[in-house]
Formats: sequence, structure tokens, C-alpha cells
Amino acid sequence: MKNNFKTGDRIKELRIEQGLSQEQLALRAKITPTYLGLVERNEKKNPTINMMSRFVMP
Repeated sequence: MKNNFKTGDRIKELRIEQGLSQEQLALRAKITPTYLGLVERNEKKNPTINMMSRFVMP
């Protein structure tokens, strides 16, 4: 069975579960809210692993 998901969808889902706004998560990840919006809408096609690791929440 193949698990298909879009990274941006998962980031958004986890952000909402944590009760964070885009602005709050962007601040924690040290990126702009605009960039986070692109990632969550799956418009940023190739975010780096380094950038993605910033979304890890303690």
C-alpha cells in the first residue's frame, strides 16, 4: 500500500493540531509567513530538508 501525502498538507495539519497560527510557526521556524503559506499550499515544490527540519516542534 502506497502512502501518498503532500508535505505542506501535513505541516498545516500539525500546525493546527498545535493551535499555532502561520505567523507563530513561521516565527519559530525563522522563516516568513509568506514562505510558510507557499509550503502549506504545496506551491513551494522543493523545500530543503534543512528548512523542513525547522518545523519540528519540541
